[in-house]
Amino acid sequence: MTEHALDERLYGVLSSILNVRRDQLGPESSQESVKEWDSVKHLYVMFALEEEFDIEFTDDELVKLSSASVLMEAVVAKAGLGKRAASS
Repeated sequence: MTEHALDERLYGVLSSILNVRRDQLGPESSQESVKEWDSVKHLYVMFALEEEFDIEFTDDELVKLSSASVLMEAVVAKAGLGKRAASS
């Protein structure tokens, strides 16, 4: 999977769940910077990412993964996608 495809899938989930335009989201997006990203929608984001990438987060991870950049790192690690720059 290319970096672009991975970005599109992750930000697509965030955009859909948070009801925020894709172009308003980036690696710096977080629960603190996106007002629509409340605690309930955070759970929806996590569940949607689990389904989208066929992965599972622990309860501890659910609390810690509160920004797009950290979510991306976790998805890459859990989905076995290797480094983000991999273009398989």
